Amino acid sequence: MKTDDLATRLIEALRDDTVLFAGAGCSAKVGIPVWADYLKHLALTAERYEPEVAALMRKRIDSEKFLAAAFLFKHELQAPEGDKWAAICAPFGAGTYSHEPLLPLVSLSFRAIVTTNFDSSLFDAWGDIATQRKIPRPQLLAREHTRGIAYISNFCLFLHGRASLPIQAENIVLDTKDYEQCYNDQAFTDGPLQLLGARTCLFVGFSFRDPESLQY
Repeated sequence: MKTDDLATRLIEALRDDTVLFAGAGCSAKVGIPVWADYLKHLALTAERYEPEVAALMRKRIDSEKFLAAAFLFKHELQAPEGDKWAAICAPFGAGTYSHEPLLPLVSLSFRAIVTTNFDSSLFDAWGDIATQRKIPRPQLLAREHTRGIAYISNFCLFLHGRASLPIQAENIVLDTKDYEQCYNDQAFTDGPLQLLGARTCLFVGFSFRDPESLQY
C-alpha cells in the first residue's frame, strides 16, 4: 500500500473520540534519542564516577535489557544526585529539539493524547495547532490524574512523567522498579484501561516489545 493511500485510510478511520497513544517513535521524529542511544548517553555519565557500573550498563543495553540498565544508573551508581538528574533530563530540555515535525500528526482529530515520552514535543505541537485554530490549548496531566480520563477531553497525559527539568527526573518511570510500582497500582492503570475500552485508540511510535505495550 502506498503511503498516501495509507494516510487517507487512516484519516477516514479517525473519529471524534480518538485518543492518540504516542510512543518513543514520535519523539525520535524530532531527534530525541530512543532507548538504546539514551541509555548509552547515561552510561557516559556513569563512566565518570564508576566505570564498572557503566560497563555493566552497556552489557545490559547490548542485551536489550533497557530497564535493567536504567536501574543501574538510577539506583546503583554512586554519583551526586544532581549530576544523575541532569543527565537523565539533558536530551529533553527546552531548545534541544523542534516540535515542528509533529505538527501534521497532532493536526488530526484527536480527543486527547497519552504519551509515555519524557519530552514535551507533542504537547507543544498540539498547543501550536490549538493557537492556530483559536481553540483552547490542551491541559497537561500527570500520571496522578489518570482516573476518569475517559470522560474528559483536550488533555495531554504524560503517563511516565516529564523530564524537561532536573527537578522532575526523580519522578519519571524509567527503570524496572518504577514500572513495577506504577503498573501494579490500580489507581495508575485504571485510567488508560478505561480509555482503551471506551475510545478509539491510535498507537503511533510504539513497538510491541515496549514494556508499556506488554503491560496492556
